[in-house]
Order: sequence, then structure tokens, then C-alpha cells
Amino acid sequence: MHYQNGATSGGDDRNTTGCPFHSHASQPTYFSDVIASGKLTLAEVFTNFSEIMFAAADTTSNALCFILYLLATNPEVQARLREEVDEVVQNNGLNVNPVGKMNYLDSVIKETLRLYPLATMQCRILEEDIALAGYLVPKGTMFVMNHFAASRNPEVFEDPEEFRPERWIRDERNRMHHHPFAVMPFGYGKRTCLGKRFARMELHMAVAKIIHKFQVKPIESMPFDPVVRTILTPGDQVPVRFVDR
Repeated sequence: MHYQNGATSGGDDRNTTGCPFHSHASQPTYFSDVIASGKLTLAEVFTNFSEIMFAAADTTSNALCFILYLLATNPEVQARLREEVDEVVQNNGLNVNPVGKMNYLDSVIKETLRLYPLATMQCRILEEDIALAGYLVPKGTMFVMNHFAASRNPEVFEDPEEFRPERWIRDERNRMHHHPFAVMPFGYGKRTCLGKRFARMELHMAVAKIIHKFQVKPIESMPFDPVVRTILTPGDQVPVRFVDR
């Protein structure tokens, strides 16, 4: 990806002249619309789109590995998910809109990210003094949230070490059975992950396509040793194999 930053030559980097997307105005895209709006500099556009694309690459692929491992080792969950996928594919095909509305698939993804949060910790710096549990916490203090510990807290989740996608399915009164902020794999608020929707769309489509075409089986003789490398990864190998349906 290339862009021309006018600031390097003393010009206004909001100017899209010379930008490779400028000449395609007859075929507008979301990218070209953002540039044409003039609300962001080209540098800001480039930085944000780069974060969406590149930050979602490793994180999404690692999340997919964790999902496939959990499906391989929980065949009853995989069977239920396949029923949902096959029904949607039969009626609508593998398209983004119907796949994105699969409730059980969404629950499988959420439960995977609960057990294996890719960003194991998240930091925030207070912009003002706050009172917390009777203590005054001054402005400038850095808070560090341990997502891995929080998402496996037995005071919040029953049998927290177990893979139960049903946790995320609302009951007949449309109620969840845990605090909505107990798990925040993408963060929250104005600093939530920019690539959240893009990553979720990729995961929905990838898992649906794989489960529709293959049975995912575990490789019993191969260890599974997740390791933190900036983000949580499944390690050097994922002990699963694929069998044609």
C-alpha cells in the first residue's frame, strides 16, 4: 500500500493529489470515501487502515487455530455447530450476512476468546483522579487488566476451564448469566480494537467454510502448548487434522 504524504514536502497531507486512490473516483470505495471526506489526513487514514488490516492478520489466524483445536477436542460442540452451518448454507449459501447471524457460531467464537484471549493484558492510563473501592487513584496511574485471569474467574463463570459456548446464548427472558464486561477480547469504548468487525467477519466465514467441508479431528499424540509472543498464540503446532465429509 502506498500513499503520498504532502507533509514531507511542506504541503498539506489532506490533499489527495497523487494518491493512488484519487484516480478511481468513478469506482468509489470505503477507503476512497474516507480520503475524499478530508476529515483525516492521509497519514491518519494509512495508520488506521494499516492497523485494521495488519493487526487482524496474526490475531485472526491465531484465534482460528484456537477455535479449531477446541472444536476438534469437543466433538459434540462441533456437531451442533455443523448442524447450524449446514442449515444456513442450504438455505442461503456461504454469504457474509447469513453467516454473521449464526448464533451458535458466534457463541463458539466468544467462548474461544474467553478461554484464549489473544491480548492477555490491556493497559489504560487514567486521565483524571478516581475513587476506587475506597481508595483515591491519581491521574496518570496505569491500570493493567489481566484478561486471561478475568475470563477464567470462577466467581464469574461456572466451571471456567470448560469450553461451553452455551454460556453466550441468552435464556428465554433474553438474559445473560454473567457480567457483560467479564470478557472484553477487543477492548471497549473509544479505544476498542479498530479491526473488531473485520476480524469477527473473517472468523465467522472461515469457521463456517471449514466446518461445512471438513470434520476436524484431534491428533492425540501431538502436544498443545499455547505461548505468549506479544499476543497469545497456539505455539508451534496445532494438533488437529481435517477429514473430508
